[in-house]
Amino acid sequence: MIKPLFIRVISLVSAILLGWSFNDPEPLISGDFNSPLNESVRLSGSFGELRPNHFHEGIDIKGALGTPIFAAADGYISRIGISGSGYGKALYLSHPNGFTSLYAHMKTFTPAVNDYVREIQFDEQRFELDLSPEKDLFPVRKGDLIGYIGLTGSTQGPHLHFEIRETDSGNAVNPLLMGVPFEDEIPPLMRQLKVYHLGPGLETLQDETLTLVSRNGTYTTLQDTLVIGAWRAGFGLKAFDRMNGSYNLNGLYSLEMYEDGVRVYSFKMDRLQKQESKYINAHLDYEEQVRRRSYFNRCFILPGNDLEIYRHENKPAGVVQLSQYKAKHIRLVAGDLNGNTSELAFWVKRGSVVEREPVSYNYILPHDEESVVQGPDASIGFASGTFYADLFLQYDSFADSSAGHYSLVHSLQPSLTPVHEYFELSIRAEGLPEELREKAFIGRCDLNNVIVNYGGRWKGDFLSAKVKTFGDFVIMTDLTPPEIRPINFSSRHVPGQMLKFKIRDDIAGGGLKYEGSIDGNWILMEYDAKNNLLTHVLEKELERGRHELRLLVTDAMGNQAEFKQEFAY
Repeated sequence: MIKPLFIRVISLVSAILLGWSFNDPEPLISGDFNSPLNESVRLSGSFGELRPNHFHEGIDIKGALGTPIFAAADGYISRIGISGSGYGKALYLSHPNGFTSLYAHMKTFTPAVNDYVREIQFDEQRFELDLSPEKDLFPVRKGDLIGYIGLTGSTQGPHLHFEIRETDSGNAVNPLLMGVPFEDEIPPLMRQLKVYHLGPGLETLQDETLTLVSRNGTYTTLQDTLVIGAWRAGFGLKAFDRMNGSYNLNGLYSLEMYEDGVRVYSFKMDRLQKQESKYINAHLDYEEQVRRRSYFNRCFILPGNDLEIYRHENKPAGVVQLSQYKAKHIRLVAGDLNGNTSELAFWVKRGSVVEREPVSYNYILPHDEESVVQGPDASIGFASGTFYADLFLQYDSFADSSAGHYSLVHSLQPSLTPVHEYFELSIRAEGLPEELREKAFIGRCDLNNVIVNYGGRWKGDFLSAKVKTFGDFVIMTDLTPPEIRPINFSSRHVPGQMLKFKIRDDIAGGGLKYEGSIDGNWILMEYDAKNNLLTHVLEKELERGRHELRLLVTDAMGNQAEFKQEFAY
């Protein structure tokens, strides 16, 4: 979209006033979108917020269950998604200005859209759908009712997840830059600073977490000068933003780091390129997030991190080279979209360099090269770009006498290594009966002692799977059917009553398939993956009398569970 001259002038003046370099991309400016709730938004989640394994590509707008949702701009419904996880029930509206808006976790749509979806669900006999209606089927005007706030998909509380994307590229843009109104007079909160003692490959030799205090309006560390026992240092910041009318701790819009007055690192959450969300584990402190659900913005850029949110000059941006004789002044500035900022300032210098204990490893895997780890019982292939920095890999294999294990255990360490791309893991089976081959998979026990199924394809005596994590892997079998537990099923039910069933599997990662019927006729059952819940609303058209309900649930390895029982209606 070509900007009018007066907007270009305003953008240029703003860049000068805010101190941005001319290399910084201009922020998006558009007044085309209203709030989808027809009011100033209050956020429970911000654009670009740090989440497990992804950046938040929209905004979460607070609202009670059943709150009406309106079209944020003129357009038409171009896509309808129905899922038991992810976005749940979602609408995509395409707009003539080149953008698409997304409304997710909805409770329900308008009657015409509900009827359209329901007809296809019965025709295809499945709950989950991904539909692309004809352009002229569901036109909308700005402010038209399109549905209601819900709890569907991967959400723990009622809200509207709202996104604006570039239609052609799929890139997500910050809705608050697109005319959606908001109020924010509260500067960001700074909670903790993490200090990384870095090696020559930017590997972490040691780290420490420091509490921050506020003095005269500026945050600082308890010690005025930090003394680091390494030649170079990096920093991470735990900080949040808040908005008027909301107590939620949201993600930052911007963060800058200055070394002796010179900006050496910065980012702004204006837009996220398609597929960039995978780089989240290079941007945050991955181990902190996995172990403690704690989110630190890494203020230095790893060699394999190709995110385009950063406004820096060259890699390795943010790495501070330390001197023993002269302290360096470090200043971190966190900001929100309304111009509110908070600052952290401190000094840092090098102390006596501490010799670290040697790291146990038997392979060095360059982050920008293909690598293969090959042995008689396993083969592991890593594509270029699998890691964000060169990796010191410790690979071992050992016997395990546990029942149901049919290979050596193959250990890839450190277990909390962030992995960007899937890699191929092939393991040789040992002692696996022929009749169990179709029940075999590559499994791993996670930090919560949950067995995760990564599947597998047989290549001779080797089972191969695509994996995106480290840890201990072994060939296992699954002979146990999933569990079906009726919540409110009884011998008599009435029209309009919702029947509820809990379904679960003892092994994660494979997914469950389900099918319900009454008297042999397929019925619509809605799946809520986060609660392992299947529901069905009894139709008023169902004839009075006795009926038989049958529910069949199948796990990833083909094991089946069945619930069959009669009821009076």
